[in-house]
Amino acid sequence: MKNLRILLFFVTFWVIMPYQTFSQSFSFAYSGPTTVTVPFGSSSTGATYYFQYYQQGTLIRPRLTIELDGNLLTQGICEGADSYLPSSYVITFTPGNHTVKFTLSDLGQHSGDCAQATIW
Repeated sequence: MKNLRILLFFVTFWVIMPYQTFSQSFSFAYSGPTTVTVPFGSSSTGATYYFQYYQQGTLIRPRLTIELDGNLLTQGICEGADSYLPSSYVITFTPGNHTVKFTLSDLGQHSGDCAQATIW
């Protein structure tokens, strides 16, 4: 029985392994303020965020999307034909509490269209 298990392991390894897809890695780091103060007498102020990207493997149209309070500030994942990986971005804030969302995505090596984007 033990020999049969070992044989099944090797058969599984040699039959299945060539067909596995190994994942790629794509990540980013950002820096910028977590609190922004609108100066007295002003209706808004800008805050700059800086980005660094770390990637391995082939990427197809990688894109960073930025949202402020649920409103898209950059082109969406499926918009535009080019990659969009800015090194910095200025967001204009008004008085109040806000939510900023950064989403890193890529169409991936095997995606047929933009609906299959990988969100990193």
